Amino acid sequence: MRLNNLYKDDVTPFGQSLKNSTLSLCVQGAMQNCDFDRLAQQVTKFNHANSHVKQGLSLTPFKYALPPASGFRASVTVREDGSVLVQQSGCEIGQGLDAKQRQAAALVLNAPLERVFVTGTTSQLQTLSSLTGGSTTSEANVASVTIACEKIKARMDERLKAEPGKSWEERVKACSGLLLSDEGTYAGETTEHLRGTEAYTAYGCAISHVQYDSLLSEVRMLRVELVTDQGTSLNPGIDAGQVQGAYVMGLGYVLTEEYAYNEQGQLTTNGTWEYKVPTVSCIPEKFDVTFLANTPHPKGIFGSKASGEPATLAASSALSALRAAVAAIRADYGNSDPTVISAPATVEAVFNACNLDPSKFSF
Repeated sequence: MRLNNLYKDDVTPFGQSLKNSTLSLCVQGAMQNCDFDRLAQQVTKFNHANSHVKQGLSLTPFKYALPPASGFRASVTVREDGSVLVQQSGCEIGQGLDAKQRQAAALVLNAPLERVFVTGTTSQLQTLSSLTGGSTTSEANVASVTIACEKIKARMDERLKAEPGKSWEERVKACSGLLLSDEGTYAGETTEHLRGTEAYTAYGCAISHVQYDSLLSEVRMLRVELVTDQGTSLNPGIDAGQVQGAYVMGLGYVLTEEYAYNEQGQLTTNGTWEYKVPTVSCIPEKFDVTFLANTPHPKGIFGSKASGEPATLAASSALSALRAAVAAIRADYGNSDPTVISAPATVEAVFNACNLDPSKFSF
């Protein structure tokens, strides 16, 4: 019933129009990848055999609204030695932006990837550009680089139309004296490689399998199965890392990162000793990411969808799985009341939610 009731091409209660929904495909893919029914049976069996260590399992679909990818300025220069310099206005902060710009320039110019170089953004060249954020910066800059490269390639093709079959270096040499530098700022226009841009929704599903030791108040992330719709990914390796990183970042939001204040209103969790960000021990022991196949985004940059922030929402499945594990502990003590654990589910909060009875301990 829940699968049938998932969003399709609907309008949400908040008036958000959903088109080309792939939510059901993400859910079905995640369930198939981890053999969900078998895994659920294993969790039930484990919980029956253990008293104070319990497991929880949660399947959580998610959606994330994204704005159109546009508004960044890029400059591209082809030098006489065949090297290509890309100067764009997004900040490379580990999200793989520069790698995607290199790919776009190499593809459009038909140049070797190793001859393309990207410089860091600087206000000496790029001013009044959009901010880096919202998970659309990579796509928007790819579009602007593409526009600049299309202009350069058009001039090169006009010069070389009677000389096919040349290598990249030979083509550049034959274009000596030609203007091989140009700019682009993508505003949603349709070009040879681009099909416009629009606001859209990213979809995905997370299945989280956790284990909780109520005596130690310790959480183990046993397994996470993530399926997301990236359209036609600009770089699957980078995007998979972004999805995993977003999930682990979300774990901090739902499990460990707490703002606490004293009676004077002063923040007391203002250092790493009190404010707990995710560490290497938070990373799931089995952590799989799968992208839907054959679902290009009609208005995406090269058919792509953003990969940065959407999967942060997927971490809510870890909170739900932990809540299920705590409910199993409470059930052993005859407590059938709803288990209420809010984010962040800190060590103290989860331990208190278990409502353990020390008189029933045996040593």
